[in-house]
Amino acid sequence: MSRTQANEATLDLVWSLWTELGVPGPRRSHQRAAVDPERLLVATPAIATADPRLEDLVFSWCAQHAHRLSASRLATLLRAAAPDERVAAERFLGELAGEGVVLAKVAPVPLARPRARRTLAVPVERPALLRLRVRGLVGVGGRSDLLFALLSAPEQWLSASQLDDVGIAKRNIARILAELAEAGVVHDRSRGNVREFRLANPQALGEVVARGDVVVPDWRAVFAWMRVTTELASLSADRPATLLVEVARRRKEVMALAVALGVALPRADELAEPETFVAWMVTVAQSLADGASPS
Repeated sequence: MSRTQANEATLDLVWSLWTELGVPGPRRSHQRAAVDPERLLVATPAIATADPRLEDLVFSWCAQHAHRLSASRLATLLRAAAPDERVAAERFLGELAGEGVVLAKVAPVPLARPRARRTLAVPVERPALLRLRVRGLVGVGGRSDLLFALLSAPEQWLSASQLDDVGIAKRNIARILAELAEAGVVHDRSRGNVREFRLANPQALGEVVARGDVVVPDWRAVFAWMRVTTELASLSADRPATLLVEVARRRKEVMALAVALGVALPRADELAEPETFVAWMVTVAQSLADGASPS
């Protein structure tokens, strides 16, 4: 049962996030969680093999709205993806390239099957599409994603190394931040050998691009949690010995993800058995999928 629940939770999460982006889906559970379209796109093809309708709708969305996506950030996330996730994403991107929509340096491939096509509008006014509104203001690329990252943590001083999720080289991050500081858009300070930055007037930028209260989840940790959960849950029913070994091997990784997500940790004795540990992970995955998690 936990295998089915984990797979369903992962698929529900992906559906909900694409629905925020304008794909007609069954529910919207993340209306105030700022969507990360590139990370979502990298994760989707491996997950959507279980749901051809979702895959076709995402294909239609990408074919129409490729100009809203950052190719450099997509390339960075592809390089960091797990092997099977990367293979699925590159296959999907190759099909898009075969249709003339080039989002990454992949070889064009013919469609694996006929794709149902839909005309899809992007409801950019939705709170969850904050990243796309920032891009609409200053263009797609590292500059807009840096502004988004700084706006996401308006009270924090951040160094270039803390902003590497933007998806461009650190030297380019440092250059853009220096230009923004020179223009007075950000403030900068030195702490030891580290130069740190934050927005000079986050309220002003927020008034232009924000639509109500928005949270910015750690999507890297969210998708990593869903991935590890489905992998471990797939072992629980028919491979108990392997499950025991894998839970022991990955327990430290899971606990680090739980901390990153702000997940409440049960007592150690409550997670002593592998099956109980996986059941807890599935419960967390379901809360992430339905938008109930504080993460």
